[in-house]
Amino acid sequence: MLKITGFILLFATMVVMSVEVNSNDKIESTPIVIGSKKFTESIILGEILKHNIIKNNPNISVRHLQQIGSTRILWSSLLSGQIDVYTEYTGTLEHELVPESHKSTGEINKYLDSLGVGIGYHIGFNNSYALGVTKEFSEKFKLQKISDLKKIEKINFAFTEEFLNREDGWQGLKKHYNVKTSNLKSIDHDIAYRALLNGDVHVVDLYTTDPEIKRYDLVVLEDDLNFFSKYKAIYLYNKKNTSLMEIFKNIHFKITESDMVKMNYDAKFRGLSEVAIAKAFLQQNDLSKETAILTEQIIQYSCEHLWIVGVSLLFGLPLGIFLGTASHYIRYLKLPTVYFVSFFQTVPSIAFLVFLIGPLNYFGFSSIGNTPAIITLFLYCLMPVTTTTLNALDSTPKNYSDIADILNIKFFKRLFCIKYPLAIQEILNSIKNTVIATIGSATLGALVGAGGLGQPILSGIRLDNYKLILIGIMPAIVFIIITHLLFKVLEYLFVSKGLKI
Repeated sequence: MLKITGFILLFATMVVMSVEVNSNDKIESTPIVIGSKKFTESIILGEILKHNIIKNNPNISVRHLQQIGSTRILWSSLLSGQIDVYTEYTGTLEHELVPESHKSTGEINKYLDSLGVGIGYHIGFNNSYALGVTKEFSEKFKLQKISDLKKIEKINFAFTEEFLNREDGWQGLKKHYNVKTSNLKSIDHDIAYRALLNGDVHVVDLYTTDPEIKRYDLVVLEDDLNFFSKYKAIYLYNKKNTSLMEIFKNIHFKITESDMVKMNYDAKFRGLSEVAIAKAFLQQNDLSKETAILTEQIIQYSCEHLWIVGVSLLFGLPLGIFLGTASHYIRYLKLPTVYFVSFFQTVPSIAFLVFLIGPLNYFGFSSIGNTPAIITLFLYCLMPVTTTTLNALDSTPKNYSDIADILNIKFFKRLFCIKYPLAIQEILNSIKNTVIATIGSATLGALVGAGGLGQPILSGIRLDNYKLILIGIMPAIVFIIITHLLFKVLEYLFVSKGLKI
């Protein structure tokens, strides 16, 4: 069992790493890789840095991996060198990433230097945490300050997972204000606003540069006991990429809090792309002349998606057929193999993507981008193909095998001329279903920066933009329809007419 596990994981890693190496051979120089978190502001700031570098350093290749994940994922990726720079906030740095014993600016810089990390540039604005309620709720209970929450018996709180578990978030705030609640939910930041407006929740965590505050006329509760720190936006970078030091010396733009609120508003409520917003800010263009024609990126998203799906299936499908065939002939492999390939179906794919971060980092492989997505899809496509191949071969009539024994037909001829032709209809159906499932599951790869059709879907959810969601969904539907038609042709060509009766 352990040997099978080790073989398959090693095989998957070698496959993906060979793909990564081959694709990187096309790049003449090592690119600067910018990472961003899963919210609009982080993506905009990443795009501003990207286009500033491209504008002033045309010979440097720059990549921006959007919506990679939470603070810890970005921080780990920076330390491991998988990304070179990302946007962070001083409050997060002080409370979450640097040990509590390091309080002064000098101590923090010294600690960062020991990790090979530097603060490249102070962007200019402050974006602190805050708590917000609707104007109606504030007037009903006369809420103006966070300490006023204690006088209300029943309140539905909804916070983002990160705010909920951070010491500079809810964990510290509830102690500082002595606020108690029995009704607390973890919720996505963008969905929280919908729930707040619908009256499903009463209090949510905000960022002070969120455009929804103005849009929905929300009341930001005063931090009357001064709990929240300053969260000034900065670019954190890995010092191993020495070109960044010179780049940051030549950056001259500053972003005010009102600038950031406006850019967030343009993305969220005017439907402008982060790329258009970044370019407009750097060039001081009139954004009303910019249009976010994201449909032009459908081909790019589709190609990325097909690449991830194709590579995982290219190696997963043949291995699944091989394991099913081997288990059919070597009976003591049957149960271990079935148990092993079935194991991955019991683990949610999102959890498995996150789980891979640690092991991949430990062995020096990329834990963001295509690598974890392809490995996950590769392992998830094994079970249906393996078990169906096994069952289909086991179900072939025994009299055919007896005739083959009498005629002394060789093993491979018996396999390819008798066994597989009899089992081909079930195997093809299994492969078809696996391909369709993989096309759908591959959208989750966007959570770790793999790109593909998951990117516009995540952006659509984040921006409450159904057009973006459809840009991700519609190509996937087309791919699935094409898959059905393709397998109809394959069934017509390879399945015996006698088996169709």
